[in-house]
Amino acid sequence: MSDGRRLVLLVLCLLLAGMPSAWAKGPTVWVALSGEDAAGQEAVAALRRQLANAEVEVRPWREFVEQRAPTPALIVTVGTIALNRLNASDETIPAKVPLVAMLVSRTALARAAAASSRPLTGVYLDQPLERQLALLRLAVPGRDRIGVLLGPDSGRYRNAIGNAIRSGGLHESIAMIDGAEQIAEGLRACLSDSDVLMTIPDAEIFSGNTARNILLAAYRHRVPVLGYSAAFVRAGALMAVYSTPEQIGRQAAGLAAEVLAGRLPGVQEPQEFNVAVNANVARAFGLILDEDRLAQQLRRERQP
Repeated sequence: MSDGRRLVLLVLCLLLAGMPSAWAKGPTVWVALSGEDAAGQEAVAALRRQLANAEVEVRPWREFVEQRAPTPALIVTVGTIALNRLNASDETIPAKVPLVAMLVSRTALARAAAASSRPLTGVYLDQPLERQLALLRLAVPGRDRIGVLLGPDSGRYRNAIGNAIRSGGLHESIAMIDGAEQIAEGLRACLSDSDVLMTIPDAEIFSGNTARNILLAAYRHRVPVLGYSAAFVRAGALMAVYSTPEQIGRQAAGLAAEVLAGRLPGVQEPQEFNVAVNANVARAFGLILDEDRLAQQLRRERQP
């Protein structure tokens, strides 16, 4: 055999050897976006890094609902709109396709799961009550009267919230309201019998129009506010324990990997978290709080 023929055969062998890896593809994962917000982009970037072996397609939710494309192995939704739209899209996407939700509230995820005909799981944004109460005990010891304002969405957790507060040796002052017009009255009832106001996500109560007024009223009553997001702290809450979009994205990727492996984990609370403190508000209440130290102390409390 001539040297030229040997060279040709060698090149062919090398090409054939490389073909399986070049052609091999991982499972297709659709990532459906509710919008173009920075939080969603941050969560998706973390998800992509964790699912490096999958074929991840990221698009606005409407494109997935309207197209007639090959069925994916899994759908990941980012935000409440995408969750609700993709969860209800049985006519275009087979109900056997599982769904993992992220960047949604506990209430939105519970409602979607109750209405779903497809395998569904996810990680919600709300922090566990025990974690929030542990932060209060660490940061403001002695303030043991906890006020809570609950609305139409958060009211379903009224008993769980009361039990958690009492189990921690604290006293509850919970006001239930049915609509925005009752916020002022319910807030007065809470603040008159509270050392701290603990906020629970509820779109009817905490909106751009009402949050500032609630924070100002609490400050006038000398009642610090435990928020539920870093943005709430920047707006004037004393502190909050929260999870970043990147942390939620990593956790959602772990759920997605389990689903792709043939398992369906249950809905999860956030595992990773940070603490934010408004230093100006803390000084106004005579407090010196270190958010990194508080976060470390909270993480230690989680150890067995």
